[in-house]
Amino acid sequence: MRIVILDDHGLFRVGLEHLLRNLDPSLVIDNLASVAELEQLAITKPTVDPAIDLVLLDYHLPGAGAEQNIATVRAALPKSKIVVVSAETDPHKIVQVIDLGACGFIPKSADPDLLSAALTLVMAGGVFLPSSLSNHYKTLASSSLKTPNKSSADLSTQRTTSAIDNLSPRQLDTLKLAIDGLSNQEIAESLNISVDTVKAHLSQAYKTLGVSSRTQAVLCWHEHTLSV
Repeated sequence: MRIVILDDHGLFRVGLEHLLRNLDPSLVIDNLASVAELEQLAITKPTVDPAIDLVLLDYHLPGAGAEQNIATVRAALPKSKIVVVSAETDPHKIVQVIDLGACGFIPKSADPDLLSAALTLVMAGGVFLPSSLSNHYKTLASSSLKTPNKSSADLSTQRTTSAIDNLSPRQLDTLKLAIDGLSNQEIAESLNISVDTVKAHLSQAYKTLGVSSRTQAVLCWHEHTLSV
C-alpha cells in the first residue's frame, strides 16, 4: 500500500510518517510539501509500484484553497482516496471537504489508535468523520425535535431508518457509492447509467433523507447502520 503525505510543515510530515511506519512497516510513503510535487509524482505513476492508494492532505496549503487542492489531487490521482488531516475545527469547513469528495477528515490532534481506525475505515470503503462533527449535527437535530414521550435522538434515528427504507434500490445503490467517495461520473460508470440519472437519484435520495449534502447523508447513514 502506498500513501502520500501532503503537508507544508516538514516536522509534521516526518512525525506522521514515523507514526504510520510504526502502525505498518510495509507501507510505502511519499513525503511531499506541495500539490505541485504530487502532480509531478503522478506523471511518473505508471512506473511506480505500488500505485498510490491514499493521499493525506493538509487543509491549509499555501497558494490555493482546499477546494482547488482537492480538485487537483482528484484530477491527478482519480483512483486514490483522499483524507484531509488538519487542525481545522470549523464544522462547515469539515463538511466542505467531504462534499468535495474527500473520504475522511482526521484532526491533527488525533491519537495513533484513532488514526489507525480512521484509515482502516476509509480503505474499507467508508467515510471517517470526527466525533465533533457528529456531535454538531446531533445538537442541531436535537434542537429541532420536540416531543414529550421520546428522546430527540431516538426519534431522529427512527426517522432516518424510515427514510432510508423508503429509498428505491437504485437510489440506495447510488447513495452508497456517493457515500463511499465516488464522483458522479464514477457512479455512472459503475452502475452503467448516465451522469444525469445519477444526479436525479442523489437529488431524490437527499430529499427523502431530509438532507442537502453528501456529508449530511454520511451522518444519516452512520446513524442508520449503528441502529440496526
